Amino acid sequence: MAFEITLERMIIFFLILCVGFAAGKLSIITRDYLPQLAKLITKVFLPVLLFWSTFHGATWQMVADNALAIVFSVVFYASIIAVTFLIAKVMRIRPDRDRVFMLCFVFGNTGFVGMPLLSALFPGTGLLYLALFSIVDQAVFWTFGVWLATARDRMMHFNLKSFLTPNIVALVLALACIAIQVQLPQAICDTLSTVSSATSALCMMYLGAMLCFSKWSQALRCPELYVGIAVKMICFPSSAGISCKQSACLRSSASRWSPSWRFPS
Repeated sequence: MAFEITLERMIIFFLILCVGFAAGKLSIITRDYLPQLAKLITKVFLPVLLFWSTFHGATWQMVADNALAIVFSVVFYASIIAVTFLIAKVMRIRPDRDRVFMLCFVFGNTGFVGMPLLSALFPGTGLLYLALFSIVDQAVFWTFGVWLATARDRMMHFNLKSFLTPNIVALVLALACIAIQVQLPQAICDTLSTVSSATSALCMMYLGAMLCFSKWSQALRCPELYVGIAVKMICFPSSAGISCKQSACLRSSASRWSPSWRFPS
């Protein structure tokens, strides 16, 4: 069922992306407008989506029950960093380009693709998972990510204010509202819901327009691109699925045999 929903959403996303691509070709969306559109999405639409999807229908008990997602996030980032580092070394990617490779494949497009997809897959708690994941994601991105984005001949500039992104502010506000059980007026709830529902389409149209004005064909000549896609999009999800299935089987076996452990013959 999850695969069918994912496939359906990805087809819809692709079609909306094509609309954005066509809008770029027809000059309805211009290259000069893209920075303003990206700012509108990242500073308004995505934070509203994250806040509303986390706050709506969630309780503090749900947050506590799913806190293990933070541990999974740490394991994921430790694993993907180690794997991409090894790939860069084995493929002998030249200096600085190896950092760009790691930056591209360590961090995903959680905002423009991850949020809309998770909200469709798990309408109730999908964005709650992402909210907990974002705690680790933002910490790693604004430290290790900044280091990767800095050329070797330049000094890295670290700024604590970088952590105060609109998504982090929206996440903190949502968790605070859940903790103190805030009840928002219906008019505000309807407004947040309406803005959130427009986010997916706007994100995909932006990506389509950005592809229209990008020289993405040059990236297709990079062999490390295909290795990174295979590892992150096939190997990692498959390994995670197998691990989850095995752990579920182990828990099932443990619960089945636990009575016999309590009463030895």
